[in-house]
Amino acid sequence: LTPPLPDYLKLMQSIDLPTLLVTGEYGVVSPTVAEELKSVNPKLRIETIPKVGHGLHYDQPEHFALVVTSFLDSIHE
Repeated sequence: LTPPLPDYLKLMQSIDLPTLLVTGEYGVVSPTVAEELKSVNPKLRIETIPKVGHGLHYDQPEHFALVVTSFLDSIHE
């Protein structure tokens, strides 16, 4: 996520809902960028799935589904 892509920090600041960012340990979004996004939006929840890259939902679909389900359950309590 670097320019000339949309200004992702501005976009993240504008989201006023609980938001989930799921990354892979070897994925495109670095931990630094993920934390930068969280710094501008405290409603962002970051989950990192170990030992996968960008295709984390293909490589570990059960783990991905568990992360998403857990997030959805947490916002419906």
